[in-house]
Amino acid sequence: MPDGSVSDTTKGGAKSLTPDEFLEKLRRALSRNGDFPASAKIVTELRMLTSNPQTTAAQIAEVILREPSLGVRVLHLVNSSYYKRGKPITTISQAIVQIGMKPLAEMCAGLVLLQRFIPEARKSSAFASCLKKSIVTSLLSSSLALHSTNSTLGKNAANKNAESGFLAGTMAEMGTLLMAYYFPQVYESALKRSESKNQALSISVQQLIGLSPAQLSAEVIKTLDLPQYYADIVMTAENFLQHGAASAATLAPDVVESGRFLGAAMGISSALTGPHVEEGLLDEIQKIRVRLSIKPEALQVVLNSLSSGLEEHCSALEVSLEPLPIALATMEISENGTVSGDSEPTATKTAPAFNLGDQQAAFDEYIEDIKQALANNEPTASIVTSVMEACAYCLNFDRVILLLASQGRKNLVGRMVLGTIPTIDPTKYSRPLGEDADPYAPDNNAFMQGSPVFQGDPLFPGGWPIAAIPIGGGKKAVGVVYAERTGDTSKDLTPQEQAAIVILTALLDKSLQRVVNKIS
Repeated sequence: MPDGSVSDTTKGGAKSLTPDEFLEKLRRALSRNGDFPASAKIVTELRMLTSNPQTTAAQIAEVILREPSLGVRVLHLVNSSYYKRGKPITTISQAIVQIGMKPLAEMCAGLVLLQRFIPEARKSSAFASCLKKSIVTSLLSSSLALHSTNSTLGKNAANKNAESGFLAGTMAEMGTLLMAYYFPQVYESALKRSESKNQALSISVQQLIGLSPAQLSAEVIKTLDLPQYYADIVMTAENFLQHGAASAATLAPDVVESGRFLGAAMGISSALTGPHVEEGLLDEIQKIRVRLSIKPEALQVVLNSLSSGLEEHCSALEVSLEPLPIALATMEISENGTVSGDSEPTATKTAPAFNLGDQQAAFDEYIEDIKQALANNEPTASIVTSVMEACAYCLNFDRVILLLASQGRKNLVGRMVLGTIPTIDPTKYSRPLGEDADPYAPDNNAFMQGSPVFQGDPLFPGGWPIAAIPIGGGKKAVGVVYAERTGDTSKDLTPQEQAAIVILTALLDKSLQRVVNKIS
C-alpha cells in the first residue's frame, strides 16, 4: 500500500491519517450505515444465483422486484435506445428471457449500488459530479466491451462483456463515491487541489489519502464482501491505464479483457470530467489507442452515443446531472487517432478509415464529394441525395426514404425513395412526430434527439437492421433519412457501419448550418 496521509477534515482537526487509518474510518462509516452493506448483499446474491445453472428466471425476478423501484428502473433502461431493443419489454421476466439472466443481473447490481447515492446527488453539486463520473465510466466500459470485443467471439460474447462492463465501471468508481459520500471535505479538497495544480482528480485523491481511486475501490469491494473478481478487474484496469499491460500473467482471460476496456473507460471518463476537456480527451484517445489497442472506429461509436446514454441513465435513476461539457455526437476519430469536430473546416478533413470491405473506396468517394459540395456551398438537397445514395450503394441498405418535417413539425412526410417499398407512395407517406409518435419509432427519436438511431420498430415489414439519420438537430432539424435492409433480420449493423452513419449525420448537420428550417 502506498505511503500517504490525509487531514482528518471530517472533525475539523489537523491530525494526519495514514492510508490504513483512512480505510479504517471508511469501514466504520460503512458498518454504521446499513444501506451499502445491504446493497452489496443483493449484488452478491444475484451473482451467486447466476453462477448456479439450476437458477430460474423467477428467482432472479424475485430478487429484483424485492428492491424498491429497481424493477421500474430496469424496464426503463432495457427499453431505452442504449440497449437497442426492437420491441418493448414490459415485465422483468420478459427482460430476463430477452437479455439473458446474467447480463440483466449485472445491470441490476449496478443500479442497486448507484441508486443509494441519488438523494445525496440531489443535494450536493460536488457529489452529483462524482456520480456523473461513475455513470460515464460505467457507460464507457460497457460500450467499449460491446463494440471492441473480437468479432470472432460472436454477438453473445460482446453483449455479455457489455453488461458486465457496466457493473465493473460502477465498482471502479465505488471508492471515490463512498469517500465523497462519507468525507465530503476530503473529496472537495481533492477537487480544489486538481484545479489549483492543473492535474487529474485521481492524482489529487492519491496525494490526499495515499491510495489511488482504483486501490480505494478494491479495498471497498473487499470490505463489502463483494466478489474478488471485480477487484481484480479494477486493479487490472489501473495497470493497463498506467503501463499498457495487465499486472499478472496468471489472471483469467475474461479479467484481462474486462480490465482492458475498463482501463480505457477510466481514462476517457477522467478526461471528460477534467480541467481541460478537449486536450485531455485527445491525449487519452491517443494513449488508449496505442496502449490498449482500441480501434478508432469503436472509440468513435462509443463517444458518439455517450451523451444520449448518460441522459437515459439519469432519467432511469431519476436524477438531474450536468451534461458533458463537449459535443461528442458528431466527433470524428481518424485511423491515427486524430480527433475533429464541427470547428474544423470540412474541406481539410480526411475520411475516417472504416472496414467496409469492397464498398470502402466507394464510401470514401461519397464522403469527399459531400465535403467538396459543402465547401462549394451547394444546396442541402444535393447533400441529402448523396447521403441517401451512400446508404443505398455503399452501406447496402435495400430501402432508403427521405422524410421531411411538415409545417408545424407535427409529422414527417415522405418525399423520395431509393429501392422498392411495396404499396407505399412516398409523397403520401406520413409519420407522427413528438407526443403523437410511438416511443419506439426510430424516425421520431432520431429527429428529436438529433443523433442517429439504430434501434426501434422498423417502418416497413421485414426491415432490419435499421438506421434513422437526422437532418439537423434540435430546432434546426428538418427531417430524417431512414434506411433499412431486408432479408436476414438476425444481423445488426457493425460498429464500422454505425460509425460511417455517424459521419453522414455530421455532414448533414453541417449542411443545415447554412439554411433554416427548410431544404434549399
